[in-house]
Amino acid sequence: MTVELLKPCPFCGCDPHMDFSFPNGVRAEECLIQCGNDECGCEMVLLGAGYASALKQWNTRKTKPIEKRTYTKAQIKAMDIKEYAECIDDIRLALDDGRILNDEGAVLS
Repeated sequence: MTVELLKPCPFCGCDPHMDFSFPNGVRAEECLIQCGNDECGCEMVLLGAGYASALKQWNTRKTKPIEKRTYTKAQIKAMDIKEYAECIDDIRLALDDGRILNDEGAVLS
């Protein structure tokens, strides 16, 4: 038997976690799935959903693979507006992760 796991966050790629509240002690009345990255803020609240239903709903949304490229300042400056708009989320994460380099190859601080 294969156990299905929660897919990574579609926005930052971090592992999510799932919490239930059981006010009547029998069935979960509320399920909260949140990204494990506190700065991301991605979450899904499902009312009256059990584990299997919540898992299926989280995992069936479309996900775009997270591309974790390293950028140089020159590459970013050379991007046209469309390319920059497509990469902006990864560029923001790259800045936090130390994946943006100056023209000499040193990490920007």
